[in-house]
Amino acid sequence: MPVDNNREQGIFGRTIRHPLFPMCFLTIVLIAMPYVNPSIYLSIDILIFGILAMGFNFIFGHMGLISFGHAMFFGFGAYTTGLILLNWYEGLTVLFFGAAAATLIAVLIGYVCLKKFARGSNPAYLALTTLAFCQMFYFLVWSPLREITGGSDGLLAIPTPPLEIPGLFSISLDSPFSLYFFVMVVFLICGFLIKRIVHSPFGRVIHGIRENELRVSFLGYDPFKFKLICFALSGLFGGVAGSLYTIRMNYVGLDSFHWLLSGEIVIMCLIGGMRTIWGPLVGSMIFWGFKDAIAAYTEEWMGFIAAIVIASVLFLPKGVWDKISTSALRVSR
Repeated sequence: MPVDNNREQGIFGRTIRHPLFPMCFLTIVLIAMPYVNPSIYLSIDILIFGILAMGFNFIFGHMGLISFGHAMFFGFGAYTTGLILLNWYEGLTVLFFGAAAATLIAVLIGYVCLKKFARGSNPAYLALTTLAFCQMFYFLVWSPLREITGGSDGLLAIPTPPLEIPGLFSISLDSPFSLYFFVMVVFLICGFLIKRIVHSPFGRVIHGIRENELRVSFLGYDPFKFKLICFALSGLFGGVAGSLYTIRMNYVGLDSFHWLLSGEIVIMCLIGGMRTIWGPLVGSMIFWGFKDAIAAYTEEWMGFIAAIVIASVLFLPKGVWDKISTSALRVSR
């Protein structure tokens, strides 16, 4: 009998330690989430902002840089998608256009900021410069470009594109459940790509730059090039999240560029675990779950979120996901 118990414990341990286990476990959780969560639209928001936070984590957690202007990538993806759907084309390929626009602006902004943010510079420089760029785009969208962007009213009545392959099938995304599972598939694809990138030789280099940039440069790598690629990847996933949010809301507003959104992304990474892959998703679940629950009773919900962040930093400095994964490995032994 002890032998059978050891064998079962060994199978359980190998299953948990398998590299694909976290993604398989999350897939099961995400499939069940819309049936457990009282609001399916809340579930959709969790996934969309999970993509946004996981993309931001390339800069924040894996590269070790802080940016307070990440909302501009989300905003560029959202507005690009909205303008195309309203004026030219009503297909889901707008996701690629939204991602491309955000990636392009991420490369341009990243090049300008990182050229000035040399090794040994104050990290606050990059944080404040990205914040300044984000606020600049906010006011451009609000006033000078209002004829295109709608100004303070935003873009209204944006159509929802169908999921279709001409001649094969066409699925309407007007149903919240069909929209949720579409967003879930996009999230899993993004998560898989992020996991492969982080665990690749490129990922090991950016982790090395985070720990000791000078030593990595002595090995022949160009830290500036790797930082810029991280900015581009961060913008790419931010643009995807912005595009999905436009499809979910049928609307794009100025809040897509607001600095408060950039702060919320930082909070999600801090709560979930900024040096993990899936931590930002967990942070998104906690942030949006508490926000939805507390906002129903008081407008001062940010005070409760602040308390959660403080408790997380003090008692779970590596994030909730790290605690979950560490506990699971300990049980499997």
